[in-house]
Amino acid sequence: MFYFLISFYSIINEFDRIIIQFIIDHFSHSREMFYDIFFLSGDHLFKGGAMIAILWYTWFIQEGIEKDRKRMYLVATIMAAIFGMVISRSLTAILPFHQRPLFDISFHYFDFQMEKYGFDKLSSFPSDHAVLFISLATGLFLVSRKIGMIAIAYVLLVILFPRVYLGYHWPSDIIAGGIIGAGITTFFIKSDWIINLISKFTLPVLHKRPALFYAILFLVTYQIADMFDASRAFAGFVKHIVQN
Repeated sequence: MFYFLISFYSIINEFDRIIIQFIIDHFSHSREMFYDIFFLSGDHLFKGGAMIAILWYTWFIQEGIEKDRKRMYLVATIMAAIFGMVISRSLTAILPFHQRPLFDISFHYFDFQMEKYGFDKLSSFPSDHAVLFISLATGLFLVSRKIGMIAIAYVLLVILFPRVYLGYHWPSDIIAGGIIGAGITTFFIKSDWIINLISKFTLPVLHKRPALFYAILFLVTYQIADMFDASRAFAGFVKHIVQN
């Protein structure tokens, strides 16, 4: 088993290095391209904002007898995405530290100095971006294949590719994160027990107190669009108050 794991790790490592070198060799790493890709990678409007807009659009186009159930699928998707982020952060904390390709001296990324943003202290495996956004895209796909395919393509090209291009993640970080996100969302939606439990507590509020329901839904989806930055800042504030 030990030798199998060593061999598997060697294969994944070689795969990662081949893909990274291919991107370095075949995609421009000029200052202009860097700032364009960097903007896409960091702007929450083009990441979470776009995905949440697609989710809200999908919510309101539901019609017919399956309307409520498909909306519960979307609620399950949101819950799965949040749960996936918890799993991702936990794995990052407990697994051995995985340095980002940006700091691998065997790769030549850019001819100019760039800000590293403390990434050298953050393990790259798995990619929480892949967990979160593949989770959302998977849920959208299970509700509407057409919308889901658009969402998956958007996530891969606009959200995840820039993170490999910039050296923030190895391809295996992205793949592992995507598997985690897709797996959790699929489990949540395919589980009748989970869907029935969500429906039991959610549908009465949606039908009897829609203003309250949509206020809560907006707040939760806003945090996803914001990549939970505000939530993390608030948690840090509360921790500071408690400790002092």
